[in-house]
Amino acid sequence: MDKDLATALEFIQEIGDTRSLAILEDPDRAAELQELLFRIEGRAALLGKPFEQRKVNERLRRGEHLTLMHQQM
Repeated sequence: MDKDLATALEFIQEIGDTRSLAILEDPDRAAELQELLFRIEGRAALLGKPFEQRKVNERLRRGEHLTLMHQQM
């Protein structure tokens, strides 16, 4: 993860220094950036969705989990 973020920072710095997207004209560099972004997006999906503990506690108190527990898929 740290290596991917460092690589992304290198791309951003190079684009910023040159003030150009010419780096993406090189097919190898463009493919490297695309793979990097796919890996970063994949990890972000694994983090899950944030939730509010208060809302979860309220739903537990109302017993909503009991209804969901007995549903069949």
